[in-house]
Amino acid sequence: MEALLGVVIGGILAWVAQWDASRRTRDGQRKVAIMQIAHQTHLWLTETTHNIAEHEVWEGGNPSEDPNDVSSPSIPDFPFEKSLDVISLLPSKHAEKVFGLMESKLSAGKEASFISAVQDNEDAAETYAARLAAIIVGCAGLYSELAKEVGWTGTALSEEEIGRWRKSAAKLDEIRNRPSGIDIGDLPSAA
Repeated sequence: MEALLGVVIGGILAWVAQWDASRRTRDGQRKVAIMQIAHQTHLWLTETTHNIAEHEVWEGGNPSEDPNDVSSPSIPDFPFEKSLDVISLLPSKHAEKVFGLMESKLSAGKEASFISAVQDNEDAAETYAARLAAIIVGCAGLYSELAKEVGWTGTALSEEEIGRWRKSAAKLDEIRNRPSGIDIGDLPSAA
């Protein structure tokens, strides 16, 4: 009987030790994933805001070339877009934000192309710029949350920069609420 009790206790202790080691490994992987995504987000923000500062033309394209050219800086790929396995290690609240930002980036170009096709390049460029600003604000917020979680100090963008981007992003509702001049009857039917 004592031998059986010793085996059961030994089994329980082994299971607890294995569970604890697994938990520590998982926690360590999660912390590394948070640091990696935070670092990549910081780099993306720095590169993107620098590219925008260097790109002076936000409206219209060159009329002598493609009439649908929005002539806005393209939104660079997020470095973590090819690291879905790393994103999956993040706490779900952060992973949801990362995937939301990736979806916003994807839909921003599609929305601008659609507006350019049915309205004009100026509205498309304004929409694209506002969508990009919203993505930048979202990334700055994500970076702040991730950095705080791993004990990093500092921000990816200054409060002044974030304020400017928020102001640009706020124009999106104004742009979307403008009368389009498009009569729904003018659109081709799906039939």
